[in-house]
Amino acid sequence: MDDFLGHFERRKVALGTCGRSYATPCIHEHACLRCRSFGRPCQRERLIEVRDNLIKRVAEARREGWLGEVDGLQISLAGARQKMDQTSR
Repeated sequence: MDDFLGHFERRKVALGTCGRSYATPCIHEHACLRCRSFGRPCQRERLIEVRDNLIKRVAEARREGWLGEVDGLQISLAGARQKMDQTSR
């Protein structure tokens, strides 16, 4: 029973609550911004900080020529923008 209840406590993350089912793995390696199971973020200010940080990281990766990093960061950035759009509705 402790494991079951603990599951729900571990679904709380910085931007809101993960909606994945009990005893299922996180297929995105905890990249919540990329995940459809991740519900509406409740901390819009934190989401803005994450988005702004991603923009800076994309710029750094481009400057350094880290093309693989750019690709991954852009996916996360698109996810952040999508979550921000969801919180605006």
